[in-house]
Amino acid sequence: MAQTKPILLAAALVALFLAFYEAKKTPRESHKLSERYCNSLFHFCVKYPESLLPYRELLPDSSGIGLQPFNRSALVTVRGDRTAAGRSPRAYFQEYQNTLASLQKPLNILDTLYGADYYEAYFTWQTESLFHQAFFFEDYCVIMIVRVPIDQPLLLKQIRSEVQLEFEQR
Repeated sequence: MAQTKPILLAAALVALFLAFYEAKKTPRESHKLSERYCNSLFHFCVKYPESLLPYRELLPDSSGIGLQPFNRSALVTVRGDRTAAGRSPRAYFQEYQNTLASLQKPLNILDTLYGADYYEAYFTWQTESLFHQAFFFEDYCVIMIVRVPIDQPLLLKQIRSEVQLEFEQR
């Protein structure tokens, strides 16, 4: 009986180690499971990990979707916008900047990237870090806006890398 105690103890330790190892693996693997929302009005789909962004709400005007994590600390909005028709990406983002500036709060642009039919911008405003990604088509644009508390940069990075926009062939 004295000889079986070390064997049972070793087996229990191995089982405990494996249980913790598997528990640590599960959340990362679950992020690979993606949900998909498609919008036929603006011809886009957004793929996102439901484990990261479990709260989902369709926008009332059918232009897109809002997503949030469990603690609701962040907001991801992906929507189509017909008011972008005829405007350049730079002019569209400038109008957004002017809107925020009119609220008399400083806007700090960290990085921007402009193309003929695209823009991407990272900036801070009040207590938030924001990321914009917009794709322009003839009569509308599709824009993803990510708003995260300024003290959660890793959440912004994770959302940015795991939420993907796709466009239907037209």
